[in-house]
Amino acid sequence: MDGKKSTVRSRRLNAMQLTYLESFIWRSENADDFTKQCVIWLIRQSRGLTREVKMFLQLEDGGQKVAHGVHGMNSLSCTTHLGELCRLAGSVRLAPHSGSSNAGAVISVVDYRKNGTNSQEAKQLKPDFDEIRAIKIHKF
Repeated sequence: MDGKKSTVRSRRLNAMQLTYLESFIWRSENADDFTKQCVIWLIRQSRGLTREVKMFLQLEDGGQKVAHGVHGMNSLSCTTHLGELCRLAGSVRLAPHSGSSNAGAVISVVDYRKNGTNSQEAKQLKPDFDEIRAIKIHKF
C-alpha cells in the first residue's frame, strides 16, 4: 500500500435490490427478529453495501444472540446464505459478519476478502435501538 486508504469497489445496490434483500432477511429462519432488524439497519447504514460499517452490542443489549444469528444467516449449514446473496446481488465484497467476546459482539458489514471479518477501517456506529426496533417487514 502507498499509505492511501483503500476504498471498497462494490456496485451500489438499487432500491429494488435492497428491498428484496431486506425481504429475504426477514424470511430467514436462522435468526430472531431483533437480529434481522440489526442486519437491515447496518445494511442501510452501509449505503447500499458500498461502505464498511460496524456496531458493538453489549451482552445486555443482546450482543451474543445477535452474533449467533448473523453467523447463522451466513453459515453454509443453514438456509439463508446471506453473504452469497449479497455477492449475487452485485456487492462483490461486502456482507454482514459478526464476532463475539465476553463483553458483547461486533456486527459489521466489511470487505471480508481484504480484512477477513475484522475491519479496522469500518466506520464505528452507535446503535440507535429505537430506529432498529422500528424496522418493519417488507411484504410481497
